[in-house]
Amino acid sequence: MGSYPTIAGVGVALPPAVRQDDLWAGYFGRQHTGARRVLAERIFANAGVRTRQAAVSPLLEDVSDWSTERRMRRYQVEAVPLGKEAASRALTDAGLAADELGLFAVCSCTGYATPGLDILLARDLGMAADVRRLFVGHMGCYAALPGLGTAADFVLAQGRPALLLCAELTSLHLQPPALRADIQQIVSHALFSDAAAAVVVTPSNKTRLAYAVREVAAVTDSTTADHMTWEVTDRGFRMGLSPRVPDVLAAHVRKVVDDLLARHGLTLGHSPQSAEFATIGGYAATRSAGQSSTGYGRFDDLVVELRVATPAGSLTLGRAPRSAAGPDLRHVFLGSEGAFGVITEATLRVRAIPETLSYEAFSFPAFAGGLAAIRALVQDGVAPDVVRLSDVDETRANLVLAGTGPVARGYLRARGHGAGCIAILGWEGDRRVVRARRGLGRRVVRGHGGILLGSGPGQAWRRERYAAPYLRDRLLDVGLLVETLETATSWSALPALHEAIRAALRSALERPLVMSHVSHLYPTGASLYVTVLADRDDADPVGQWQRAKDAASAAIVSAGATISPAANMARKLAAIRMVIARTPACAVTAASGPS
Repeated sequence: MGSYPTIAGVGVALPPAVRQDDLWAGYFGRQHTGARRVLAERIFANAGVRTRQAAVSPLLEDVSDWSTERRMRRYQVEAVPLGKEAASRALTDAGLAADELGLFAVCSCTGYATPGLDILLARDLGMAADVRRLFVGHMGCYAALPGLGTAADFVLAQGRPALLLCAELTSLHLQPPALRADIQQIVSHALFSDAAAAVVVTPSNKTRLAYAVREVAAVTDSTTADHMTWEVTDRGFRMGLSPRVPDVLAAHVRKVVDDLLARHGLTLGHSPQSAEFATIGGYAATRSAGQSSTGYGRFDDLVVELRVATPAGSLTLGRAPRSAAGPDLRHVFLGSEGAFGVITEATLRVRAIPETLSYEAFSFPAFAGGLAAIRALVQDGVAPDVVRLSDVDETRANLVLAGTGPVARGYLRARGHGAGCIAILGWEGDRRVVRARRGLGRRVVRGHGGILLGSGPGQAWRRERYAAPYLRDRLLDVGLLVETLETATSWSALPALHEAIRAALRSALERPLVMSHVSHLYPTGASLYVTVLADRDDADPVGQWQRAKDAASAAIVSAGATISPAANMARKLAAIRMVIARTPACAVTAASGPS
């Protein structure tokens, strides 16, 4: 492991505290009337804020009509002592004197003046005359990240300590009454307040336990630049905060994290078919399985800690690897689809990127033989990391889509597998370990009548595994009903469940194509994923879908199997109605959950 800059000291300084309820009752609640007041009260009550700090409290001093000049002068008065306190605490925590610093960086977007905080605090704290100074402004709280990256780069390059201070006084930018009815202003007034925080970054210190700054990553989506704004006006700075901001963050976080982990030889190992558009919170809220669940575990197996925003306040759940102190409350929220709270943070297990990936295809004379083989794999302790056993109809469709239908079927007929099924098995990890596991797996498969088709089909499946949703959309465009459902049951019940769902869908729809595959193996059972296609009834697409869904759900319940969270009926029905209203040509569709 290389040498990295470390966070050697942390300091925080807070102005006087005030309760959110008191702010609403004593000031903000008096600024609104009618329906807008009802909405504003809900926003304040559900912001997740109970206590906040304010250098300028509207309960004591109303600055909403102050000029920007007056606010900037007050900023200097309040920010200097607050920043000095935070910086002093960080230096004390690090055991450093101010004159030992090589760089002093300040991030603040709520006040500007010259001389600024960097000069005034360098003087008041007694920093050396040759200390380098940097001021980062008008980037919002995000400035802390490039500020930390700059401090770490300086430490690594110069071998000298750096101090980073972030100080914001948003209470100085209370907007005039005429603007407060705007929802974005209500949200910003409900969420943001004042504080100063500082960190000392030093060269690697192997004698003291500390956080190492390994890397700072970023992504810029310029197409959403108008989602967050901080405008300088004659009456302070006015924030614009679009409700679409969480969606933008969710769309980018997974790739940023994946790329960051990969640069350090690590991976999350969770790859559902929805990975291109899904979110970390979505994985947790739906208890996503992922295509590698047999080897890596489902997403809930990867969760170490959750932070959840609930109507009763924020909860932090987890931390320890295991606990015997009552029920594990993480599982109240994992798979709950947001019914009990919103998952805002997740700490996850990661692992080393596998040295090698080996994906192979095998054929079985019948679906029952394939089931017996993959059951033996998992119960004998030699299961691959990825398993996907297709039934006869899905196998036939996959061969046609691959452009090898007649040739492949001819070969399989010659081997006695004319009506057979194909399984994809994937092994990942250390090269020698994969070779040994693959050898044991092949032996089990051959013992159940399976024949090796080689790595070509396996690698092709891995390359194209995210393409199915796009194919679904094209099928919808040409007038087909396309739907999926997922269930799970015990090994002994799987064959009967498979037939029951097929029969139910065939009775509810006219000449449907019903395809299934088994994946996500467990010692006592496995999941069954079903895709159905049929001519769409344009006169009553929702009714057609509902009849099929009711029939399949009844078959699943009668068999004692589970209805997957990814197939939640209420959520899918809502998605269908939304699509019908928006795009009549694509009348029947639903958002597939992680699978």
